[in-house]
Amino acid sequence: MLQIIGILFWQWVNQSVNVAFNFFNANKTTVMDVSETTTAYATAVAASCTIAVTLNESVKRAKNLKPSTQAILARAVPFAAVATAGTLNVILMRQKELTDGIDVMDDQGKSVGKSTAAGRNAIGQVAISRVATAFPIVFVPSLIMARVDRTAFIRGNPRWRGPINLGVITASLLAALPMAVALFPQKASMKVEDLESKFHGIKGSDGRPLERVYFNRGL
Repeated sequence: MLQIIGILFWQWVNQSVNVAFNFFNANKTTVMDVSETTTAYATAVAASCTIAVTLNESVKRAKNLKPSTQAILARAVPFAAVATAGTLNVILMRQKELTDGIDVMDDQGKSVGKSTAAGRNAIGQVAISRVATAFPIVFVPSLIMARVDRTAFIRGNPRWRGPINLGVITASLLAALPMAVALFPQKASMKVEDLESKFHGIKGSDGRPLERVYFNRGL
């Protein structure tokens, strides 16, 4: 029971941080009101807690699996929970970008309309970045600490395990986050032909037909 409470608490903390991050780093050309944001927050937290507890309990019940397989699952479950919940969090907190679209601009920076196709593209890129961030943070520290635990230093000084583990996690986060954010350019672009039909043949502020449009994908 205590373990489940711990999972719920940390999932709440994690998803609360994600909600704040998604809210302040969304595209912002399409804004959600307080009611929509509150509903999205509650849904994101509830979904993440459900996913984490369900996956954790499923691993516990898989007692017929080999110890090596259980060890792999023990590491994979936190990643699956964080990645799935993080992706869902992005979608919920930026859902109006999917329904109402986001501003797309010509090469002069002038808005030419709102596009739901661009909204889907922006959210998809952000979701991939979140999964890429979670992977090293979940897997790398456990692999490093498995080796550290076998050293004579830790066996003789077990009190240092906590600080070292925290340092490894921090280093993994500092390394993973910039690389994940840099997977896609902040100023994203799409071909006009890949947008809704209303944009086909559209002209820019200089009067020439546009081949590409640009938009802020958010973080």
